[in-house]
Amino acid sequence: MRVQSSAAMSGDAYDSNSRPVTDGVLQDQAQEGARGRNRPGPIEIGAGQNDDPSAAPTDFVVQNEQEPSWCDCLRCVVDACWSFAGTRPGWAVLTLIMALITYAAVGPSACSDVARCSDHHHEIQATEPYSGYIAAALIVLLAHEVVSTCFLAKTERQAVHLVPALTHVWIPPALLCVTFAILLVENAMFHLADKPWYSNSSDLGSPELDGHPVYTMFYVEWLINVPILLYIAGRIALCRPQKELTAPLLMTNFYIVLAWSAHFTPNKALRYFLVAVSFILYFRASVMMCRWVQRWRKENPDGHMLGRPVPTVCLCIIFGSYGIVYFLRMDGVVSAKAERIFYTVMNFSTKLLISMILVGIRSSELRHVLLTMLAISRADFSGPVPA
Repeated sequence: MRVQSSAAMSGDAYDSNSRPVTDGVLQDQAQEGARGRNRPGPIEIGAGQNDDPSAAPTDFVVQNEQEPSWCDCLRCVVDACWSFAGTRPGWAVLTLIMALITYAAVGPSACSDVARCSDHHHEIQATEPYSGYIAAALIVLLAHEVVSTCFLAKTERQAVHLVPALTHVWIPPALLCVTFAILLVENAMFHLADKPWYSNSSDLGSPELDGHPVYTMFYVEWLINVPILLYIAGRIALCRPQKELTAPLLMTNFYIVLAWSAHFTPNKALRYFLVAVSFILYFRASVMMCRWVQRWRKENPDGHMLGRPVPTVCLCIIFGSYGIVYFLRMDGVVSAKAERIFYTVMNFSTKLLISMILVGIRSSELRHVLLTMLAISRADFSGPVPA
């Protein structure tokens, strides 16, 4: 007996408000299949198990798979990184080139080489326990995402021939493993390092503002993790095509580099020009991200705005709050200590929020797949075939 795949039959089994949510990696194909184009072929149920016509029609064959090993988990994470980097490798190369050129142009002094900066850093080190607590929490979160990646990869291998919608379901948790690992390294360095080798001394041409630590490690972490978050929000959650992600990724990384370089620009006019360009790029990237939501809404008129669009909207708001603190710090309104506390807490909170949203999306997807398969198993196929 043959039945169509769950993605193809969901329109008959459920109304439009309960349709499946598919990973963005293959959502383009799923949407085309829903419209009648590129439909997946029929799935053999019970094939190879029992050819007796009297056998139960809903016996599913699940292959015996070995338990996932650590090598399998590592392979999944590497494959996820390769899939993410493969979207537009050029953006990563351009970001690296711009960062190197900017670093060579401003030539910042290491904080450990400037006495005043070292003194300020030792005062700020009172915030070191925050990084220790966050690092401990990140170990738990990282372990959770690693286990999720392993078992989702195992589920895909066992059931993808029955449920094509399960293809690449392990990519989101694998990418979160990367973000949590990088954030763990950052907080571990803040907690364990004795000297501020990961920071530079500010040079703003003002006796009151010069010689304060600029924690370059934050900016390096953003250059890696923020593109991953944008990929999760745009490609995985909103299922946007790869070409729509390139420009916001480049603009975001460019304004991060420009914002960092403004800390080492004594010329006031040039410094605020860099700050102004950074904010312009932020607003432009945010507008393009909002268009992701508009296009998704147009393609999914029955989709709920409190579902898949939430990561994109949250990232726009969160990045704006970062910009406010950055601008106030530039004028000395916010102290370096308060800035470090804000960045440390928000970096952790943002990744945790995205992780929680993805868990909700994943649970909704798996629930719909189970309901669809249940509807198929209980369907009555004994009636006459219409002419």
